[in-house]
Parts: sequence; C-alpha cells; structure tokens
Amino acid sequence: MHKLDKKNQFKIRKKFAIITLVIVAIVTILLFLYELTGEVDDCYKRVSAGKGIYYEIKDNHVCIEHERGVRMVTIRTLAGADPKTFKEIDGLYYFSDKNHVYYGSEVIEGAHPASFQFVGKSYFKDDASIFYHGKKVAGDYGTFEPIENLYDYAKDKNAVFYGGEKIDELDSKTFKIFPESYYNKDKYHVYLNREMLVEADAKTFQVLNDRGRSYAKDMNHAYYYGKLIPEADTETFKIFKNIYAMDKNYVYHNETLLKNLDVNAFEQVGQSDYLRDNNSLYYFGEEVVGVNVGSFHPISYNKQTAEKISYFGDETSCGTDGVVVICNGELITGGEIVE
Repeated sequence: MHKLDKKNQFKIRKKFAIITLVIVAIVTILLFLYELTGEVDDCYKRVSAGKGIYYEIKDNHVCIEHERGVRMVTIRTLAGADPKTFKEIDGLYYFSDKNHVYYGSEVIEGAHPASFQFVGKSYFKDDASIFYHGKKVAGDYGTFEPIENLYDYAKDKNAVFYGGEKIDELDSKTFKIFPESYYNKDKYHVYLNREMLVEADAKTFQVLNDRGRSYAKDMNHAYYYGKLIPEADTETFKIFKNIYAMDKNYVYHNETLLKNLDVNAFEQVGQSDYLRDNNSLYYFGEEVVGVNVGSFHPISYNKQTAEKISYFGDETSCGTDGVVVICNGELITGGEIVE
C-alpha cells in the first residue's frame, strides 16, 4: 500500500510538472507573438519617458505612447485616429481629431471634439459634459466651476467635488478650504480631500503652519495628514522647525512619536534635519544608532562608488561624530568630508 502511494505521488508530480511546462511554453509563445505584433507596427518603438504623453505623426499614422515604465515608454499606432486633424489640446494628456477626443491613447467616449476645451485646474468640458482626467464628472453642467486654489476642487449649485468626485455629505453653502492644504470643512464636518475626519470638531479645527500644511488640531485631537495622533496634548501641540511637531510631553515626526527623545532637553543639531537630546539622535522619524550623540555635528559629504556613482549630502542631511559619517540617517563609508 505504501509503495502504491509513492507510485501515485510520483505520477501526480509528473503530471504537475508537464502541466507547468505547457503553461510556461504557452505564455512564452504569447509574449513572443505580442512583441512580434509590436515590431510590425509602423509606429512601434521604445523611447525615454518624458513629461506628458509622447506622440508623433508618421507617414499616415498617429503614433502615441501606450505603456509607460519607469524610464521608457512604448509607442504604438493609435487605431482609428485621423492623422490630418490630430492635435494636442493641453500639451500633456488630451488630444483630438475630427472624430474623437483622447486622453492619452484612450478614446473619451461621448466627448465632442469640436467643443472640447479647458475649464480650469484639471477640468475640461465640451458642449454637454464635464471631464476630469478623461472621465465624465457627474456635476451640474450649467453651474459647474473649479474653485481657485492649489488643488483640484470644483463646485456646482448642489455639491463640491475633489478630483472629479463628489464629496459626500458636504454642505456646499458653508464649504471652506484651508489655504495651501488638503483640508476642507463645512459647518458640520472636516475633510481631508474627500475623506471625512470623523473625530474632528469643525468649529475648533485649525491647520498648522508646517512646511506641507499637514499638521492640524482641534479642541480634542491633533492630526497629521488626517491621521489621528493619539498621544498628542492638543492645548500645547505646535510646530517645531517646519517638519516636526511637539507638545508638553513628546516630539513627533508625522504621526510618529519620537519616544526616546526628551521633550525638555532636545535640540535641533545646527541647521540640519537631525534632533538630539543627551542620549538619542533622530533623523526625521528614525532613531540613529552607533554614533556619539554629543559630538555629532553637520557636514557636507562626497562619495563616489566603484561604479562611479556620485553621492553628495549637504549639512541638512549629513553629519559626523568624528569617527563615523551619517547621511540621511544611515551610516555611510568610503567618502570624503567636504570642508
């Protein structure tokens, strides 16, 4: 019986191996055919990725970016496009010809090329609809308008929108955007973009003046980019050096408590992004270990690897205790201190 089980197990493994090989072979053939199809496309090529969508008119084809990688994009023929009337609309993502409007290489269904135009922010319209990043916006056409501020807010007679989507439960008549931030509110609620901050008190909510306008507080809580900072003492919570926050008990980076940093004895190290007390050194939210805290001071630092890759850090990100060099909170070896 035991031998029979072993024999069956061997047969099962053999079948599994054969099935796996067949699947791999099929996938390989499909990938080969896909590439082969691309190579016979008159537009097919790979080019360096740049700002906006790459396109060109070649012979009787519209050639446009279809797939984008980190450094390279793949160019293919835009099927059905009319090369004689094809043109850019915004210089980045929108195009049109006599028949269609395109967002990159995708046709925007229902959009009318003759009337398609820029409205403001990232919003466009034709004679019937509003569009955001190639998608229709479910707003009131006659009263829809972008709101002048840094981000993609808009409103109509009924609602407020962010990124082309309606902000649910928001009272448009009392809507207010906190300048240069992602926070907004009405008389009832506070929002980060479209997300309601359930714990926030709309009457006492305020955005603090840090570098990214990401910290905020109300009478009950403190927040970093909408995330609750549970340990924070709201009454004494304030910004420290633009990128940190502190209260009477702790120092914070983002929503992270720097638990080993003494709030009564810490300091900024020179003009760098490092903080220290008598025992601990922090770079943003991470504690730096293996360094003499007391003698640590900022430096500029230059390093070139064996592969000739250059690395340079200035006095905000690099420092030394005279023995080791730390850049961006990490130990660096093999470079040269720049005096």
